[in-house]
Amino acid sequence: MAVAGYDFAVVDTEHGAISAETVEHMIRAGNAFGLDVVVRVGANDRAPIQVALDAGAAGVQIPMVESREQAERAVRFARYAPYGSRGLAGNRAAAYAPMNAELMADANSSVIVIAQIETVAGKAVAAEIAAVPGVDVVFVGPTDLSQSMGYPGAIESSEVNAAIDEIAAAAARDSILGTLARSPGSAGSFLERGFQVIEVAANSLILRALKDYIEPIRGLHGASVPLPELDASSSR
Repeated sequence: MAVAGYDFAVVDTEHGAISAETVEHMIRAGNAFGLDVVVRVGANDRAPIQVALDAGAAGVQIPMVESREQAERAVRFARYAPYGSRGLAGNRAAAYAPMNAELMADANSSVIVIAQIETVAGKAVAAEIAAVPGVDVVFVGPTDLSQSMGYPGAIESSEVNAAIDEIAAAAARDSILGTLARSPGSAGSFLERGFQVIEVAANSLILRALKDYIEPIRGLHGASVPLPELDASSSR
């Protein structure tokens, strides 16, 4: 992703089967190419937020934020005193140095907190969530929002898009807007609507690239291409 020119990557530990150790390796790999890595945590709790940030994540993305209190909770766990209660540790994020006031201040000013609004309940209080000090990005999750609205998976529907615009209008004054876009065309539409943070599911990009490669071959050579029979003694 770094070589391809993306601005940042999100490691998804909410839906992905990724261990904390692997997350740190992925952050290190991104950093080696100058790529910031955000971690989407599985829960709005101290442990996953702190582990991700101590590993060197540029920020955390918090799923299913449905109230001002939940947004404040995320900020509290992601910030050091006096803005939060993140625990002190001389881990990778601090270059393994003893924590001090300067390192704490640098982290507080640089770590990004992304609050995902992806339910009808969250939509109703989007302005309150966006207004929480320390929430940098309000991210609209279109897929879960569509499910919450009773249109599961219909993220291109007029009803779901109207809800996305409603959240954007409520949050834009106090927060940067973000969302998920399935295609360049969709991304362009969101950019025109004031969204600045655009994410895309990497597995969908990979799957599309694989299909773009195999489908022309299938068209030229039939529905399937049998594997050549190999001699059991072959060294190939």
